[in-house]
Amino acid sequence: MRTALTWLALIALGAAGGWLARGPADDAGADPEKVEFNERVRDWRLQARSQQQQWPILTCNLVIAEDRLSGRIYLPSAPRLPTYFFTNEAGDFSLLVPPDSTSGELIIAGHAPRPVQWSVSGLDAHCTESPIELVPGEMVVRGRVVNSDGHPEPHATVSGCGDPGLTQEAEFWLSGIPSACELIATTNKGHLLVESDPVSVEFSPGSDLFLELVVRESTGGGIGLTGSQSHDGFAVLSVAQGSPSQLAGIAEGDIITEIDGVDATLMGSRDFERRLSGASGEPIVLVVKRDGGTPQTHRLTRAPEQTTR
Repeated sequence: MRTALTWLALIALGAAGGWLARGPADDAGADPEKVEFNERVRDWRLQARSQQQQWPILTCNLVIAEDRLSGRIYLPSAPRLPTYFFTNEAGDFSLLVPPDSTSGELIIAGHAPRPVQWSVSGLDAHCTESPIELVPGEMVVRGRVVNSDGHPEPHATVSGCGDPGLTQEAEFWLSGIPSACELIATTNKGHLLVESDPVSVEFSPGSDLFLELVVRESTGGGIGLTGSQSHDGFAVLSVAQGSPSQLAGIAEGDIITEIDGVDATLMGSRDFERRLSGASGEPIVLVVKRDGGTPQTHRLTRAPEQTTR
C-alpha cells in the first residue's frame, strides 16, 4: 500500500513540475528561467526517489466544489522544494514531505493561501484539520523594493506571507495568507545577503495592499563564496580572493552539504545565502564534499564585506 502511495506522490510531484516524459531536447529554445526551474524540479525528483523510504507521505483532504484541484504546500524550511499535488474527485491528495517538517502554507490558485499543520508517525503524516475548508478569492499584496537612498532594487526577493515573490523592475506581487504576517525583502550585496526591516500586514478577503520595503545597507560579514542549488546541497560557483572560504581551502565545484548542522538539501537559495551572512567575527561551520569524496568539516569566521568580494 505504501509503495503505491509513494509512487502516486511522486507522479503528482513530477507532473506538476513538468518533468514526466521530458528529456533535454524538450528544453531547446525554452525560456532560460523555465529551463532552470525544470532542471531543479528534476533534481528534487531524483532526491525524493532516493529518499522515499525515509520521507513520510502526507495525506490530506480538501472540501472542494470542483472535480479536482491542484496546488502546492509551501515549506518555509525548504522553499524551493516542489511540493505540488493533485486531488482526486473526493478532495484527497498525497505528497512526500521532509521528515522534520510539520507545517506549511497551502497554495491553490483562486483560493486564499492558508496555513496547514500535520502530525508525523513513522513514514505516514496526516493533516491535523480534515477536511480542510478553502476560502475563495485571493488576498494580494503589491509593492516595490528600494534601497536606503530610494533607488529601486530590481533583483530582490520578497517573502513571509505565502509564496515568495521575485521583483520585476523592483516591483512585486504575491498572495498572502489569511492572517497577520510579516513581509521582508532580501537581496545580494557582493557575496552578502541584506534584508529590509520586516513589515507587518494583516490580510482580509479581497484586500489589495501596496507597500514599500527598504533594504538596509550591509554592515555584516560573510565568507566570500556563491553557490548554486543541486540535488545533494549547494555547488560552489565562485570563491573570493583572500576570503575565509579560500583560506579554508574551499574551491569551485565543491558541494556544501551542511551549514551549522542544517542539511543544505532542505534550503532554498535565499535561505542558503542568509545562513552564510552574519555579523563580522561570527563563526560558521560548513560540511563540504569534493569529487564525491568523504565530507570534510570546515570552521570559518565571517569577515567584513570588503574582504569577501
